[in-house]
Amino acid sequence: MPSCQNQKQRSTKGRLQSLPEMALEIQVEIYQYLESCDLFHLSRTCKRFRAFFLNRNVMNEKLWMQARVNTDDLPERPPFMSEPAFIHLLYSPYCHRCGCNSTRTSSSIWDWFTRCCHKCLTEVSVSYKDAQKVIKKHFDGWASRYVSPIEGVLAVVHTEDSEYERARRRSRRDRVHQQHLNELLKRWSTSTTSSVPMPRQDLIKIARDFGRAEKIELTKRKACAKQCKIWHNTQKARRINEIIEYLIAKGWEKEVEDLTHANRKELSQLPLVNKAAKLTTAECYKACASKKAQQILNETRQKRLTRERTTVLLARFDALEEAICRHYIRLPRTASMEFRPRGIDFVFTDECKALLDAPTEQLVTAADFVDLIPCVTAAWEATQREQLAAAVRQALSFIDPDGADVLDLAIVFFPCPCGVSQMFRGHDAKDPLRYPAILGHNCLREKRYADDVPECDLYSSLAMYRGVEHESQDTISGLQPFDVKNVPVSKEAMRKACDVIRAMGYDPTRTTMRDLQGCDVLLTCVRCGEVPNPRFYGDTRLFTWDAAIRHLLATMTSHNPIHDKWAPMDDSMLKHMCHRLEESDHTRWMKRPTPRYNELIWSCSLCIAFDANGEKMEQHLTKTHLLTDINNCVEDGTIYDVRPSVSQATGHAPSAPMTTHNRWQGVWLHSARATCPFMLIMIHVVVPYWARI
Repeated sequence: MPSCQNQKQRSTKGRLQSLPEMALEIQVEIYQYLESCDLFHLSRTCKRFRAFFLNRNVMNEKLWMQARVNTDDLPERPPFMSEPAFIHLLYSPYCHRCGCNSTRTSSSIWDWFTRCCHKCLTEVSVSYKDAQKVIKKHFDGWASRYVSPIEGVLAVVHTEDSEYERARRRSRRDRVHQQHLNELLKRWSTSTTSSVPMPRQDLIKIARDFGRAEKIELTKRKACAKQCKIWHNTQKARRINEIIEYLIAKGWEKEVEDLTHANRKELSQLPLVNKAAKLTTAECYKACASKKAQQILNETRQKRLTRERTTVLLARFDALEEAICRHYIRLPRTASMEFRPRGIDFVFTDECKALLDAPTEQLVTAADFVDLIPCVTAAWEATQREQLAAAVRQALSFIDPDGADVLDLAIVFFPCPCGVSQMFRGHDAKDPLRYPAILGHNCLREKRYADDVPECDLYSSLAMYRGVEHESQDTISGLQPFDVKNVPVSKEAMRKACDVIRAMGYDPTRTTMRDLQGCDVLLTCVRCGEVPNPRFYGDTRLFTWDAAIRHLLATMTSHNPIHDKWAPMDDSMLKHMCHRLEESDHTRWMKRPTPRYNELIWSCSLCIAFDANGEKMEQHLTKTHLLTDINNCVEDGTIYDVRPSVSQATGHAPSAPMTTHNRWQGVWLHSARATCPFMLIMIHVVVPYWARI
């Protein structure tokens, strides 16, 4: 049985070897149905076929012409080339000089109608500069102007793709074919050869006619070369499409859709793609299985998977943030709801990461976090409260451990780490941050890098650096989970705040913020009284307890002496201030309920998440909620700005209804930031005085 199989295999080999022995009429009948590329390949099969097809006789010319008719979309043959030579130029992958496979090193040089490898290119051509010298020498200088520039009479090939390199090193990169240059010089010598000397006018006419004829001839050659280029690009695009169809059939459809122009260009440079013959299935497999093609496909697949994974992870991070908002926010929204954790605080916890980092195929929505969020947020709040309390107790060792909760004390606050010049949601950095407002402060979740972002996996990179902002060339900011270690605990500031509370007649180690809410005691800064200021009535500044602490922080961050001496306001000072204010035009202040409202970031209590400045907030109220009076919205708490100086003591914005006293006090605290001493006098002195009258 094996012998029969081998005999069968041997019988199929070389079955066309007897074709040259057939009758000539039969061969011609067979060859009439072949295409040009088939005749070309047959001519390279053996010596007998080569001698037969390349023999210049009438029958062979008819065969080649019939093969051209059978072939679709062949470019027009140049008149100076025979049909076999032109087909050889179109379909042969080998260098015409050394015979190497030039598809790996170079392509056809259509302007020269030849194919050269990189090594032979420099041997069969001369540089642009050398060609100029030769032409100037043989044309006797005066006649060279009729064949200038060289591009008008000779085909110049640019060996560099970069336009900059062409302009910079044209003499090195631009080449002229040596044979074409020699033929040009030979034709010039033939046209000017004469047994008798010719007048100069005749020579000028001959040079002019010669230059005109050479330019016309070069134009025709360039037109033929352009058709050849178009045909070659068409064949190359067809072969690339065949390879792409093969890849799609083999399961690379998504990668093919993501191929960029640069990837397709790299595929077009594969050796099999540069061949003009039709690709077989085996050649398609070989081209797709090549190292270069596999590298392109694998890189494209990796980019696609990374892009899909990125989209999924970002959607899951947003779902986690949405679930946190749903757990904390209820309509109407209040300021205390802003004092909540963020998604970055839970992305690295084991419970949340198990859902967030699930396989890409798994669908994860905000509903999947509903049962998980209450547990993790309660644990997170308890942990942060315990750690903050421990940090404060370490800084203030004199606090009574059996007294009130240390975080509720009026002297416990934390300065913003952003700096005095930073503003966040209308919050000035000199305003003290208190608990629980500090839990929602985003400055403590920012992290800046002087160098590049550290390398990490995709999950960590998206969680921490998806909102990266390049503030400068040397600074990059990202996100990090809330950490008590990043909270600045100013031991000196809290100790000096004890003097403020003592000046009001309270014990700083036991007095909480709620104890001071209804306190009408006003303080005067002794340091400010030592330096008279004509802007303030009686050269005296009055402060509430929280305004005094902010004033203290402002002087601690400046180069001026710290204002840490306080005294309560007496009755004589109160009467003096009321008299001076009654003499002034105090009504103009009451008619301006929302100063600087456009500079602050306001929150809409009727929406889950809408924050904007005053102008945009006014437009939002008009279009969405049909509310036209923004002043009334500020008064009744429809809109509010989350600032520690306003809402952190009570945990919520002023609520309606209000008395005349409280309404104006709430408006002024919201809009004027309660930092101007003149405003404070209006709120805490004049308004109560009018209410008693």
